[in-house]
Amino acid sequence: MGQAKIFSMRGSINGAAWPAMPIDKASLAAKLADLQVLCGLHPWTVKTWRIFLEKPTTHIVLGFEPAGKRLIASSLSQLVIDEAELLQLFVHPHFRQQSIGRTILEKMIDDFKILNILNVFLEVSEKNQTAVSFYTSMGLKAYAVRKNYFRSDGNRFENALLMRIEF
Repeated sequence: MGQAKIFSMRGSINGAAWPAMPIDKASLAAKLADLQVLCGLHPWTVKTWRIFLEKPTTHIVLGFEPAGKRLIASSLSQLVIDEAELLQLFVHPHFRQQSIGRTILEKMIDDFKILNILNVFLEVSEKNQTAVSFYTSMGLKAYAVRKNYFRSDGNRFENALLMRIEF
C-alpha cells in the first residue's frame, strides 16, 4: 500500500485559499462526520464541523488514501495566540497501523512550529492506552487528570488525561 496524501490548512475554509485536494469545501463537513462514525467515535454533527471549519483559528490536516480520492484521516486543532489545542485526531479503521496518524500529527507539529506555536494541548481518555502510548511516543507528556470528563456508554464517565508538548 502506498503513502497517504496529506494536506493541511489554517483558517476559515471560506477565507483561505483552498489547497488542491480531492474534496470540495461543501462536502468536507459531512465527510468528516461520516469518517468519525466509521472510526467508532462520538461524532460531531455536520453543523458543528461547519462551525469549526469556518473559524479563522482552525487548523486542519486531512489524509486521503494513496489513490487520493477517499478521506481516511484528519486532525483538527484550535489556535490561540501561541498555543494550540488538538480537538480531533482519527484514522479510518482499515488504514490504522500504517503510520497515517503519526504522519498527520507530524505535519500538524511542523505547521505549528512555522506558526510559532509554543505549546500543544490535548485531552485523551485514560482508558485509551493506545492513544496515550501514541501521543507519548510523539513527545507529549501527561501533566494532569480531569476526573469524570468523558461520557462513555450510558451514564458512566471516564477520566481525561491532559497532555502537552512544548516547542
